[in-house]
Amino acid sequence: ILFPQLKHLELRKLPKLTSFCYIKCNSRLPLLEKVAVHDCPKMETFSLGLLSTPMLNGVDVGQHECVWMGNLNKTIQQLFKEKGSSKDSLDTTTSTKEMSKERAEKTVEGIAK
Repeated sequence: ILFPQLKHLELRKLPKLTSFCYIKCNSRLPLLEKVAVHDCPKMETFSLGLLSTPMLNGVDVGQHECVWMGNLNKTIQQLFKEKGSSKDSLDTTTSTKEMSKERAEKTVEGIAK
């Protein structure tokens, strides 16, 4: 699937969404610069196939925070995993703060080693 002109994608208040693309296919989004995901608690991955987003370098998760794990699928998967392990996954503000603290602690641990 090719989205040749898509630059911005915002997914908000989609409580049943588990994936942007439900079929296993390759997707190319060559101009995608910004992705925002807010209040999509069941989103486990962006796409089931290979994904190319060369211009993207972060996912806006709210509270002026941008997260990036190297690619869009890994980022969404990590956010889902962290949200599932937080105490109150329905409160996106709390979850985002807890995820930020956990990532910061992991970064400090990695630097110290």
